Amino acid sequence: MHEPAAATRDLRLPDPTVAVPTVPTVPPRPNRPGPRRRWRAWWLVAALAGLLLGVVGWRALAGAGDQPGAWGGHENGRIPPAELCPLAGAPGHRLRCDAAAAYGRMAVAYRARFRTRLCITDSYRPFETQVVAQREKPALAAKPGTSNHGWALAVDLCGGANDFGTRQHRWLQANAPSFGWRQPAWARKGGDRPEPWHWEFGKL
Repeated sequence: MHEPAAATRDLRLPDPTVAVPTVPTVPPRPNRPGPRRRWRAWWLVAALAGLLLGVVGWRALAGAGDQPGAWGGHENGRIPPAELCPLAGAPGHRLRCDAAAAYGRMAVAYRARFRTRLCITDSYRPFETQVVAQREKPALAAKPGTSNHGWALAVDLCGGANDFGTRQHRWLQANAPSFGWRQPAWARKGGDRPEPWHWEFGKL
């Protein structure tokens, strides 16, 4: 008979005049990344720094910077044979390997068009050969140590490609750039020193 009264006492509202202790609030923690996220951020920074240093290092190895065609830290006309590749269908001729591969593709397209191989007279020219060429043909040969032949990035062609206006030369003008080969402005018709046979690999 007394149980309902006890239950009623338990359901009574607290006396508003009695102070109720409050629980102190804890300020929220700053939104800091966890150890794993911080590690990832540092890893990303390190990777970007490494990439930047790699690019700078590669450019330093590429050569003198102010000399067009310089690469690999080599001197003009003094490139180790192991750094060069032979030209397919042109015994004795060598170029930097990417230039040699591009020349090979161009030679295949040329042969498909004219049913004959792409004629070549000159490619990589060692420094000593540049000295001889400049002595024998001072009006044509570049100063030793400055020719793109010395960087293994130039060829001299023949078999009709060595004259302006021929079918072969017109084909090269239209198609060689798609293989990465171009004539510098000085070698073109109307240039400072026209050489229809001279072509160079890469940006000019």
